[in-house]
Amino acid sequence: MREELVQRWHTEAGRWAREQVIRHLQKHKDLSKLTFLQCHEGRWDLRGMDFSRTPWHKFSVDVELTPGYRAPFTFALGGKYVFRRVAFRDADLSYANLGQARLEKCHFENVLFCHANYVGVGDPHSTFVQVDFFRADMRGATLGLEGARYEGCSFREADMRGVHGYDGYFVGCDFSNARLEEVDFEASHFIDCRFAGPLKKVWFRGYYSMPSLERRFRKTERNPMRNVDFSQATLWDVMFTNGCDLSTVVAPQDGEHFLFRHWPQVLARAEEQVARCWEGVFRDEALLWLRVLRRNTDQEMYIVNRRDFGHPEDLPTIREPASQRDFALRFVDLLLELEEQLAREGG
Repeated sequence: MREELVQRWHTEAGRWAREQVIRHLQKHKDLSKLTFLQCHEGRWDLRGMDFSRTPWHKFSVDVELTPGYRAPFTFALGGKYVFRRVAFRDADLSYANLGQARLEKCHFENVLFCHANYVGVGDPHSTFVQVDFFRADMRGATLGLEGARYEGCSFREADMRGVHGYDGYFVGCDFSNARLEEVDFEASHFIDCRFAGPLKKVWFRGYYSMPSLERRFRKTERNPMRNVDFSQATLWDVMFTNGCDLSTVVAPQDGEHFLFRHWPQVLARAEEQVARCWEGVFRDEALLWLRVLRRNTDQEMYIVNRRDFGHPEDLPTIREPASQRDFALRFVDLLLELEEQLAREGG
């Protein structure tokens, strides 16, 4: 289907149609007057259109993609091309190519980006309402730039490797089985969101990681992480730092993940007990892990995946797989024992 939808814009008739779309935009004419531009399942049919190949110089036009709703539209040549103050409502951009676009102060509502090329896209000040990115290629995109907002959006099965976050808002969004790897969400805000499937090397923060980011962008609210559901997720080397509030988060329910509510105290007591009572390579590896984990003592709460502590590459002095698993079990059991002890003392 992708090839057919893309190629229709490159046939003789398709090139003519594409030129008409561009001319209508340049002349401030309504796209609704283009009789060949049809609807697909209730949305304007722009499926497969390659915006990145449009040889436009910088200009501003009025676009009407929904009768009665108009907004300026700007494109610029050179590196990234820019949509500025454009509003897409009820549009189907599935299989479209927006790679490397910059979406400035745009509004997208009831829009499909299914299977779209969304690589390297930036979204400063834009809003997305009920937008579906199902299986979109979003690698290296910048989401949530300068307060960009996503409400009721779906990122199911999207390729989100290397996505960058800043200070945006994700409200009621579904990240089920998105390919989230090497992602730092920085000071992004999450409310009523759902994650499922593996997350690898993903970073959730309570606020910006560095003061310079606050100066570069703006002061913002702390990330509430309110009602975020990880119950069906697997967290591999996932970090929670900068005072990220986990009090309403649902941790994974597979029996391998554990939510700690007294994290700094647990780590302090564990280090003392390991140094005093453990021996040999288990002692050495446990103290090394505790030094690493204590970097996150700005966290009152933390989620641990027990299997993170049994990776061969992280246990160079423990070579046998059975011993690596034994270490992970013993180490996390100690943390859990101390968590229970602190809970009793506090109760």
